[in-house]
Formats: sequence, C-alpha cells, structure tokens
Amino acid sequence: VFITYYIRLMSNKYLNFFILKVFFLINEDEDGDDTFLLKNIPKKSYDKFMYHFILNFNITNEVLVISLCLLYQIRDKILINENSVYLLSIMVIRIAEKYHEDKHYFNVYWADKFKINLKIFNLLEYKLLILFNFKIHVTEIEYNNINSQVL
Repeated sequence: VFITYYIRLMSNKYLNFFILKVFFLINEDEDGDDTFLLKNIPKKSYDKFMYHFILNFNITNEVLVISLCLLYQIRDKILINENSVYLLSIMVIRIAEKYHEDKHYFNVYWADKFKINLKIFNLLEYKLLILFNFKIHVTEIEYNNINSQVL
C-alpha cells in the first residue's frame, strides 16, 4: 500500500511542477536574504526530500500552487540556491498551508518533524513574513497563471 501511494505521489504533476519551478528560481548570484541557507545540505536529493515531505504532511495541490505564487512574489528578495532551497520550501509551504487550509498542523509539529528547534522555526517563519511585509495574499490571476501551467 505504501509503495503504491509513493508511486502515485511521484507521479503527482503538481509536486513535479513545484520542484521544477523551484529549480528555475535558483539564482547563483549572492544577492538576497541568506536566512535560509543550510550549512550542511541534506543527503537526500531535493526531489526525494519533497516527495517525503508531501507524503508526511498531506500537502494539497492547492497549497503547492500557492507556495509557488508566494515564492515568485519574493524571488528577488531572497537567495535561492542548493543550500537554501530545502528550508525555504518548508517555510513557504508552511505559510501557504496556514493561508489556505482551515485545519493545519501547529508549528511545534512541523519543527519536531524536521528536527528544528521550535524557536528557530518560529523565527524563520517570522523572517519570511517580513519579506512579505506580513501581507500574504495570492490573487486569483496569480493562482490561475501557475495552475494553468501545471494543467
């Protein structure tokens, strides 16, 4: 059953699109906020990391689309590279989930699952919200633009 679900997850066009778009957003210049840089890149490849992440947190396709919209909104303000893409993805998806879902896990759950100190997790969320000027909003046009690219 788990293998069937995992194969179905790997064929999720929304998740694959998210991973592809994030790679296109990677910028090699050193400009932007480096808050989300990791000292040690996880051994698991980004795509496998994301598959497990989506599997464990039941992230919906709508949240993935909203996450991409949010990433596009701040792409010029933040450094996105192989050292930051893991943590940045976690935090953007976390914010998108809070924005979209009525029921969502608490930060303590997320921090525990990713083995991140809760205070640090909350601080990272706060710093990301600063980049949005605490105004999280995705217009219908933004959403439909990203969503239509998947379909």
